Amino acid sequence: MSLILICYLASKLLRRRHKEFLSKINTNKSHDVDNLPAPILCLCAKELSIPLAYLFNLSLKSVKVPDLWKSANITPVHQSDSKELVKKNSLISLLPITAECLEQIVHTAVYKHISRYLTEWQHGFVKGRSCETQLVLTQHQRAAVLDERCQIDVTFFDFSRAFESVSHQLLLQKLCSFGISGSLLHRCESY
Repeated sequence: MSLILICYLASKLLRRRHKEFLSKINTNKSHDVDNLPAPILCLCAKELSIPLAYLFNLSLKSVKVPDLWKSANITPVHQSDSKELVKKNSLISLLPITAECLEQIVHTAVYKHISRYLTEWQHGFVKGRSCETQLVLTQHQRAAVLDERCQIDVTFFDFSRAFESVSHQLLLQKLCSFGISGSLLHRCESY
């Protein structure tokens, strides 16, 4: 997948679908490091789509993610009933709004490219699928096996905290195996 294609998509997507990318911004989000108020971006989505597309294309062509867009406000989110259990907190990174918009555009293009490599058994992080759809499918398969009076062996793994940190090197290798290379891979590496 080429960075030129992503740049083209950034321009076209933002100009044609500015409401999709800019109007969905959470207007309650506070000012972030780039000091752009979310309500202004939403209200002026059409007018800002061309300058933002230009800015996004400059960013994509430079291959490097601007340092300001890597800055985030880290917020703890309580995952248990007791707020005293700090180790049960998940940390959420609140990125600059403009960085989130560009991230969404790149995600759309890369996901479209990668989706052809995903197996039908993949349910996590796939649009229209979830843990629930995987459980329904598994339950259906178990019922079919039990109807035939066959044996079922089940192994459970606890992945509850497995994806809280991702090996960047492993992620880059995986992207490379899916045909992501060159400038786009270097951009991911700089992030």
